[in-house]
Amino acid sequence: MLGRVLTGSEPLLDVGCGAGGSLDRFLTHHGPAGSAVGVDFSEGMLKRAAHGTRSHDPSVLMRWVLGDAEALPFADESFEVVLSVNCLSHLNRLEAALRGQYRVLRSGGIFALKFRGDLTLERPVERAMRSALARELPAKRLASILSMYEPASLEAAAAAAVEAGFEAVDVSSAREDWMADADEEVRRFPSIVGYMLEPLADGERDRVLKNFAQNLRDSARPEGLPDFNYSVTVTARRPL
Repeated sequence: MLGRVLTGSEPLLDVGCGAGGSLDRFLTHHGPAGSAVGVDFSEGMLKRAAHGTRSHDPSVLMRWVLGDAEALPFADESFEVVLSVNCLSHLNRLEAALRGQYRVLRSGGIFALKFRGDLTLERPVERAMRSALARELPAKRLASILSMYEPASLEAAAAAAVEAGFEAVDVSSAREDWMADADEEVRRFPSIVGYMLEPLADGERDRVLKNFAQNLRDSARPEGLPDFNYSVTVTARRPL
């Protein structure tokens, strides 16, 4: 566990900040920063982040930057702490991303990464959606869409952190199981994977969603739909 790693003076970067929730939670639980920057490739998410309600110290200077997590638009050794939550699962170049995060960290700086690991592809909702997409799309288009979410394994993340040059690399995983409501997931999950459905024509999307709903209901048991979350956490430090 990181504990209260911030003292109020450190510059902090959140890679793949989305609407700002992960950065907000980090500041709340790990102490105030001197300044905090969120970077994301989505202008819409950054606008939401800029107008969101913050629960941490309002004196922290916040800045939102449009940029690519695999080619960070910052100078070398700009930040004391770099974090990334649930962004890594959507990147195609794991090693390049971690090398970039190493580059923008100062000597002795802290790196904290959390992402949904490769086992999440075994979730019933994931299998149901991928099966529905495979039924509708030719192989080349299917491969392009599925590549939008290819979560890494714990082992791959640890190896990439070491290869990037980090030291004191600590890796852990956690799994939480529950029974979900299939009908609720039919309504909810397509909004989560909207980026995969967006490239489809209207008719294709309608057929995929119909097949997804049927696949998911076929997977349900009388007591509900078996579901789980699997996350990987990596903490490390850039050597002095």
